[in-house]
Amino acid sequence: STFKYEVLVTRRPPADQASQNFGWAHKIAEPGASSVRSTPTKYMFVSAPGFDSDKGRVYMYEWGIGADGSTYDSWTQNLAIDSADPGSGKRFGHRLEANDNGDILAVSSLASGQAGKVEIYIRTSQSNDDSVDHAFTLAQTLTGTSADGSSLNTRFGDSLAMTKDGATLIIGAPGVDDSSSTQIDGGAVYYYKWNADGSTNTYTLQQTIKAPDTQTNLQFGTTLDINDTGTRLVIGADKAATPREMKIDAGETTFDLQDTTFVDLNTGSGAAYTATMYNSTFVIDDRLTTDNVTADDNFGKGVCMIDNTVFVGAPKDEGNTGLTDDGSVASYDLTVNGQYAWKNIASETALIDTEKLGQVFDFSTASKQIRNFYELYDPVKGRILGVADREINIKTTWDPAVYNAGDNPNSKTPWAEDHLGEVWWDLSKVKWTWYEQGDQEFKTNNWGKIFPGSSIDICEWTESTLLPSEWNIRSGTQQGAGEGISGTAIYNDNSRYTAISRYNSRLDSFVEYYYYWVKNKSTMPTNSVVHRK
Repeated sequence: STFKYEVLVTRRPPADQASQNFGWAHKIAEPGASSVRSTPTKYMFVSAPGFDSDKGRVYMYEWGIGADGSTYDSWTQNLAIDSADPGSGKRFGHRLEANDNGDILAVSSLASGQAGKVEIYIRTSQSNDDSVDHAFTLAQTLTGTSADGSSLNTRFGDSLAMTKDGATLIIGAPGVDDSSSTQIDGGAVYYYKWNADGSTNTYTLQQTIKAPDTQTNLQFGTTLDINDTGTRLVIGADKAATPREMKIDAGETTFDLQDTTFVDLNTGSGAAYTATMYNSTFVIDDRLTTDNVTADDNFGKGVCMIDNTVFVGAPKDEGNTGLTDDGSVASYDLTVNGQYAWKNIASETALIDTEKLGQVFDFSTASKQIRNFYELYDPVKGRILGVADREINIKTTWDPAVYNAGDNPNSKTPWAEDHLGEVWWDLSKVKWTWYEQGDQEFKTNNWGKIFPGSSIDICEWTESTLLPSEWNIRSGTQQGAGEGISGTAIYNDNSRYTAISRYNSRLDSFVEYYYYWVKNKSTMPTNSVVHRK
């Protein structure tokens, strides 16, 4: 059967007190390999770091079987855990983690401007039932120091992550500086292993994971999460900057002899890093971010890892809503076995929206005058030079004409002399080089160029006494030039054309006229704007 949690009761602190911050951090421990009915006892640890003038306290609650033996009861508070080194302002309970059995408890103390510490407690009552009273004993205290040996402001314990079995403990210290103190608040993450030597029930430092980027105020280690097996880790750095660049091509400017790059630092946009265990060492293998986060979005403020999926929160992201601090969550999935991260080697930039561009002109700030107007040319989006665009009546990837002869004739609404001289651009034959990718040099050299093998096919609706195949035979000959015949009828097999019989008074007989598309004619269309002037 399937079990689910429902709201039974709201837990409040045992004694109400102003600013005790009950619920600041919490963790549920579920003894056994999984949460099943055969192991009904569960433990919930809830911190109140503001308790008793910021001394802090952690409460332990127990969840068990009801009196009838068949239904769950409610959470019952049965223990209050105080720091082994209490003191006003230390804020014991800033973060906490516990293994699934609930017998290893890690609690950090982190006061403003202090280094921070993490106390490790072991439950001395190892039974997961009510046979003995519960108690926790301090096993060790972990502290962090910066590269220069000092311990101030490292914020050691600002984030914690523990595997289900408690064998791995990860501690974040986003306030750590680098050894030269040039990277202030770069941050670091510490990897500890339980009982590393097989004889001591304490944590031993195995690795210090440094911030992979050199930015100041990166705050690497603000948040943490680890998968159940302790082989993958996600690390938040919600103050990281994700710079974006825009270049002005040197060939188009007179004030710079080299390419000028404008950089938007996107300070505080945030990032998240993933690390994978290789030969007992964590190796950072990816930097996660999104294109839509901007400055101060705090991407990485919350992270969660479940199997092959990572969730990253950006609580101040406005997204597409435009609402201040609307927030968003991005998810990343590893779908290939043995492949732990995707490395982004190229990404499509946001395309220029030509619909938002009106007239393009060169304005002199010195004379306060417009010096020249320019035509916008962006053929991928249908923007071609106006003098050519005015001549084209139809732009489609299919033939818009209706025929009454050849394959699939339509005798009701065939095109004939009423469309004479109209111009159709067959867009199915042209493929443009994707000129908005790559660097500025590539864009400049390839803007508006067609892909090799494609062509610009401009067709004119033409009237003739010749069938399409006969037109093509005569085109290019001296006789054809004298008759004004040029270009190529697109249906050389006579599969599509319109045939209309009209009386010719001079000949005193009916003459058959044919209508079809001819591409690349060398004469002006009958209804050309030049002729209409």
